[in-house]
Amino acid sequence: IRARFLFQAKVKAMTGEARISATILGGLPLMVLCALAVINPGYLAPLREHQFGRMILLVSGVMYLIAIVLMRDLSRVEV
Repeated sequence: IRARFLFQAKVKAMTGEARISATILGGLPLMVLCALAVINPGYLAPLREHQFGRMILLVSGVMYLIAIVLMRDLSRVEV
């Protein structure tokens, strides 16, 4: 049992870089969006006001969620 816990700890340490990278890459688009909204609020207005802009936001949001799920699954190692 002790060897199994030691092995799980090693696997967690080895996948730590992938987990941190996934967290940073997952949060980066949201941070850029917030920064743009604060610095220049009118810059993102066409995405909210026009039908095509809302469709772009919807598609990019779905793709963003799919990417987060894929990064999470790729960084998970079953022991």
